[in-house]
Amino acid sequence: ARSATPVINLDNAKTAVASAKAALLGDHASIDNMKVALGWYTLAAPISGRVGVVTIKAGNIVKGGDASASGVLLTINQISPIYVALSVSQKLLPALREAMASGVKVTATPQGATRSAQGKLALIDNTVDPATGTIVIRAQFDNADEFLWPGQLCNLTLTLREEPNTVVVPREAVQISQSGNFVFTVKDGVAHVTPVTVGRTEGAETVVEKGLEGGEKVVVDGSLLLFEGAKIAARDPAKGAS
Repeated sequence: ARSATPVINLDNAKTAVASAKAALLGDHASIDNMKVALGWYTLAAPISGRVGVVTIKAGNIVKGGDASASGVLLTINQISPIYVALSVSQKLLPALREAMASGVKVTATPQGATRSAQGKLALIDNTVDPATGTIVIRAQFDNADEFLWPGQLCNLTLTLREEPNTVVVPREAVQISQSGNFVFTVKDGVAHVTPVTVGRTEGAETVVEKGLEGGEKVVVDGSLLLFEGAKIAARDPAKGAS
């Protein structure tokens, strides 16, 4: 009769191989479990930015919901790009929405700075604040040189459109009468009442839509003493009144 010993030896060898493979898989599972456990002790920042003051030091023990640390290890602020939020009057909303198609340029000048950063309008909020009549907009700046800083106060200028060859006058030059707006123009030393149609006022200048061609001399001081045909003499503001 044939001996069964070689078959038994083969089965034992197969069993040993299967046991070794199972042990190897178990070791791999243990390694994966250790990697998962290690992941709880390794925190990766979800964004790139600048780290502020670290509230936890090396050697401290922290856990989720730890009231002593408020669950915050540190704060990361995104620097580049950076967003600047501001509120504008709701009357500018139609112009803002119209200008969004071609791009709205935004200039930011931090308080105390001597230069400015250039950005663009990125977002208009979806509601107007009925209490203030304003709407929040957000501008985006590349800020590669970290010129703008989180929480910083800035003076912002929005450029909705460019209007070349627009006639402007100092806002002090525009007077109001029962017939409408007018300015005193000066020609050959004589004051003349010139009706005008004014547009918006930006800073110290008022846009004149109709009434002036550009290049005229206008009176900015002493208008209350003038009348049509009054003779006047120009004076140097640096020398004061005379």
